[in-house]
Formats: sequence, C-alpha cells, structure tokens
Amino acid sequence: MAIIIILLSIILDGIISNYLGYMNYNLSIYTTFFTLISIFIVQVKYKKDLVQYLIICFMTGIIYDILYSSIYINCFIFLLIGLITCFLNKYYNNNFIKNIILTIIIIICYITIYSSIIYIFILANITLNDSINLFKNMLISNIIYSQILYYLFNYSNKPKLLKSKK
Repeated sequence: MAIIIILLSIILDGIISNYLGYMNYNLSIYTTFFTLISIFIVQVKYKKDLVQYLIICFMTGIIYDILYSSIYINCFIFLLIGLITCFLNKYYNNNFIKNIILTIIIIICYITIYSSIIYIFILANITLNDSINLFKNMLISNIIYSQILYYLFNYSNKPKLLKSKK
C-alpha cells in the first residue's frame, strides 16, 4: 500500500502542476510537496527497516526527477528528507496534531534545502520572499493532504471491532 500511495502522489503532483495555475511567479519546480508528504506518511510502515525506506525515498526522487524535473537533485533531497523523517518519527508519536506540525517541519526543510541549492548554484533567481510566499500558498493544501493520507494509511488496515452478541 505504501508504494501505491507514493505513486499516486507522484501522479497527483503532475496533475496539480499542469492544471492548476495558482503558483506564484511560476515556481512550478516546487510542486513535489504531495510526494514529499507521502514519503513522510509511509515511513511508519518502514520503521524497522530503515535501509528499505531510504531506498524507496531515493527511488521516488529518481522517478520524480525523470518525470518532472531537469535538475536531478530531488533524489538526494528526498533521501535527506527521509533521514529527517526517520529522526522526527523516532522521537515523536504520530497523531493528528503532531502530524500537522511534522508536515510543516518537513515542508520547511524541503523548501530550505531546495532553495539553498538553487541559490548557491545560481540555477534560478529565487529569493527568500519567493520561498516564503510559496510556503504560505501551499501550506493548507499540503496539511489537508497529509491528514487524509494519515487517516487512510493508519486506520484503513486496522481490523474492525467485532460486535458482541447479547
């Protein structure tokens, strides 16, 4: 189920970036948030198998780079975000409120890493104001998506309680 969630998130990123034109300053390189959130949510399944989870993060980055990017750095950023996610989930139990907070932290980490790489290597003219505007515009949709995935992933596999007979 984890792989299916990640693949559907990659497809949803493509749909969002192609058909919804609400990005400020045409910064469509940042539309990886749904894929990023799916990587964050499915980490719970791979809590005991860190190596397999990091391989999935890296491969997701490669697939994303092949489909949507021409810079080919998302594979390393997704790997780094996977490590950050493992660290955060190690110290925090997952519930709805903490999921929102950790989603915000993951998004801030991604924007900071990606913008720093773009700025350092002068691949595009991105300012701090652009990154802040992007964060503000994408935050609500990413939190909603995170909560939906959290619910589906954590509660869909739990067995239903049997009703007792009287």
